Amino acid sequence: MKILLVDATFYKKKIDNDLKKLKEQYFKIKKHIQDKYLGIIDDSNTRIFSQGLLRIATLMKRAGEDIEFISLEDLQDENLLIRKKIRAGYFDKICFSAVTPTVPACATFAEYEQINGVQSEFFIGGPHVNEAARETQKRYPIFEGKCVSAFEKDAVDTILGYETPESIIYGDYVDFTILPHPLQEYEINNLFTALGCSYNCKYCADGRMPRVDNSLTGGYENIYPLLGNKRRLIHFFDSNLGHDKNRLFQVCNALKEVKNDDNIFSCNMRPELIDEETCTALLSAGFRDVMIGIESVDELVLKSNNKGITLSDLESKLKLLKEMGFFTTAYTLVGMPSTSKKTFERTVKMCKYFIGERLITDCKVPAIYVPYPRDNFDYLAELGVEINPKANWSDYDRKSFPVFNLRSSNEIITAEEIWEANLNIHREIISAMCQREGVNIENIRKPLNYHTSNLYGIVGDGYEEH
Repeated sequence: MKILLVDATFYKKKIDNDLKKLKEQYFKIKKHIQDKYLGIIDDSNTRIFSQGLLRIATLMKRAGEDIEFISLEDLQDENLLIRKKIRAGYFDKICFSAVTPTVPACATFAEYEQINGVQSEFFIGGPHVNEAARETQKRYPIFEGKCVSAFEKDAVDTILGYETPESIIYGDYVDFTILPHPLQEYEINNLFTALGCSYNCKYCADGRMPRVDNSLTGGYENIYPLLGNKRRLIHFFDSNLGHDKNRLFQVCNALKEVKNDDNIFSCNMRPELIDEETCTALLSAGFRDVMIGIESVDELVLKSNNKGITLSDLESKLKLLKEMGFFTTAYTLVGMPSTSKKTFERTVKMCKYFIGERLITDCKVPAIYVPYPRDNFDYLAELGVEINPKANWSDYDRKSFPVFNLRSSNEIITAEEIWEANLNIHREIISAMCQREGVNIENIRKPLNYHTSNLYGIVGDGYEEH
């Protein structure tokens, strides 16, 4: 069977001009800080790929199928050979791997190419299949009844229409030779040693995913010879490196055995797992950038969303990371359940404090909380999340205008107020980092692989030609 897999998991879309300007400023100061504290890192790699879809492609290839893999962005080249193959009916099946905002782009491309005669599948991986995706999909009949929601081998069997042998799951997690471009042209921000999470924060899907263990090195020994000789930042996107503390030590020991270059590793870590022993292990394996999900600095918000840590505990962990010499990156979310207007003020104050005290090296500008309907509408309503029934589902992401208001016993926070708070926190974080570094944002160059939203795939109701 000849199968084309279209990676539409990354996208570029028109965003609010104020937000766009702030994103540009943030990525400039972020690059400046990285180069200053981590050393010069190559930023010429401008392509991205979905590890999940590449896994699907790898398993299909092992099952004996003829696979081609391409990004939605690449498909915009009218003269591309693969476009000619589509029109000539070369492929038996075309599968689109999408996130909610790219459903329209996938559908309009499919209609533009008149691929109705080809068996077209609309595939969205596991936790992304939610009310927003289904509602968006309903607008596009070409994908009616063709939405696959499964992981790993189950997804492969569903798409292929037969049960593949169990043996296909063994071996390297992904086959990088399937990618249409040399690996050195891609950002490597999606290695992992384990999927899933042993914690269960209410705003995150990772705790509901089945645990999947990859090799202890995430396959790093197979990719670094293909990356060229430029110094890279390599990110392991496990929710918590290794999944748990015991396996984290195994991961670090395994990476020590295979790493013989000056690439820098980064990883996500729960504050609860950070102590001198884990810090020492991480440093010995080549990790320099540790990413911490702060999410909110409001104790009530942390408690109601089952974050499982207090601000005093968080500060002590950040101090330890600073003492051990790590570059610490922090994430925040705006508009989480139980947020009050005071929450916005506390967020600004605390982020500026952490930045000024160098407890956070890079404070990521916030993302908008997305109340995925899989979280249960009734439960969200109890927390005061009032979702707009007229929401544009295809704009359902963390960079678009909020699709909800927040209500408590004594106040209502409108979507407009959440949006303005988001922009203000962006400004304050960027200003605090520039002030700490003593730089003017206008005098810093924009990184070559800068993304305003994400790089690949134009999102919209009409397919855009370039």
